[in-house]
Amino acid sequence: MAVALLEQHAFGSAISKLLEALRTQKELPICHIADSSMDQCMLLTELMVNNKSSRFCPDHTFIYDQGIRLPSSATDSDMILAAVLFNAALAYHRYASGHKYPPPFLLHKAKRLYELAANVAEGKGDVLFPFAVINNLALIEHKLGNTTQSIEYFEFLAHVKNTVLLNDEQHGAC
Repeated sequence: MAVALLEQHAFGSAISKLLEALRTQKELPICHIADSSMDQCMLLTELMVNNKSSRFCPDHTFIYDQGIRLPSSATDSDMILAAVLFNAALAYHRYASGHKYPPPFLLHKAKRLYELAANVAEGKGDVLFPFAVINNLALIEHKLGNTTQSIEYFEFLAHVKNTVLLNDEQHGAC
């Protein structure tokens, strides 16, 4: 339900549902697909909603703005927690972005939740999830006026992307 609220741009309601999920661990955003990684959940969520997993903002920045749906069979508590934290961060981020002058306290909440999600998911072997988190953190840092940190995040993403592309070329991938 919380992911549906994100998709409907009902960010305040999504925040309430996701924070309640963190407290009670009952109503989690699930879907009926069998997957074992956050990346797979992200890709299949996009297919399920037939929507782009990102959008360009009016200032030409790129945000990963798709809430992550989990398979109903999900049992990995770290994956569940990371998805809920990411979705809560996204709700705060999108809610703040809806203001002409985004309230810093909302951006700081989003930032902290993204960081927590990244910490929980660290070491799981996912590629898309950390990319989405770091990209969105870079956008928040930019909005907060932390240009140096924002640039560092974007440079890191560019480095990782180039490394992956180089690795693919060396192994004959398209």
